[in-house]
Amino acid sequence: MSGFSRQNGYDLVVIYAQSSLEDQLAALTDLTWQDWAWAGAIFVLSLVVARVVGRLVRRTLERSSGGLAVVVLVRFVSLLVVAIGLVLSLQRLGVEVNVLLGALGLFGLAVALAFQNILENFVAGGLLLVKRPFTMGDGIGTNGHVGEVVDFSLRSVTLRRQDGVTVHIPNSSVINEPLENYSTTGRRRTSLEVGVAYGTDLERAQSTILEAVKSIEYVHDDFPAEAWVHQFGASSIDFSIEFFHDPSPDDEEEARHHVAVAVHKALAVAGIEIPFPQRVIHTASD
Repeated sequence: MSGFSRQNGYDLVVIYAQSSLEDQLAALTDLTWQDWAWAGAIFVLSLVVARVVGRLVRRTLERSSGGLAVVVLVRFVSLLVVAIGLVLSLQRLGVEVNVLLGALGLFGLAVALAFQNILENFVAGGLLLVKRPFTMGDGIGTNGHVGEVVDFSLRSVTLRRQDGVTVHIPNSSVINEPLENYSTTGRRRTSLEVGVAYGTDLERAQSTILEAVKSIEYVHDDFPAEAWVHQFGASSIDFSIEFFHDPSPDDEEEARHHVAVAVHKALAVAGIEIPFPQRVIHTASD
């Protein structure tokens, strides 16, 4: 017993599982083609039934449940139907399912020891399904990526970024890192800075900026924009413009663009200068 190690136990589990599977496979050599045809028909029928049942479950739950719950439940029900069909097919072939499941269980234990990271992602996927920090179509940011949730499984979360790249992030990384959901409240605030020249009437500049922002259709009217003096810069007095818009990253870029164009135009019409960086240099006389 002193020489027994974890590796020895792992090897014994694999050897026992392999021998049990070999015994079951040897029993298949005496089957006729009719047996194989019936088993194949049962399995194919289970695939068709799984597809139909999956669609029915999706239609039933889409109105009442979140997108993530629907996706995972549909996949679970479909896999369950296919598993039942597989068991019936094996029974038709005369395979002792109990013995086979026992061997596969031992083999699965060995696999679990070898693939702990994959199991960690499955557990994290279950936690995400229960906590529901996001749903399908939400714009989220996590692990350095920002994008729309386009797929979710018990292994990973799939995002489509603004640049069109699809990113698959392991669930364990999502559950262990901060996650920002931009779609929860249906709005998102953005800040934009603009500088005006020293000597400018700041109250007039503020009202000019707010009127320009108010005219942009991408800015939410129910949350009025704000413009405050932020700092005295080296060449300008800087305003911080804050406004709300729709939550997706695309909406943010579009809103920032239109606000910047409108503010630039409004300040130019009002004769308010947006100064270039300036430096005053003093030279010593002879």
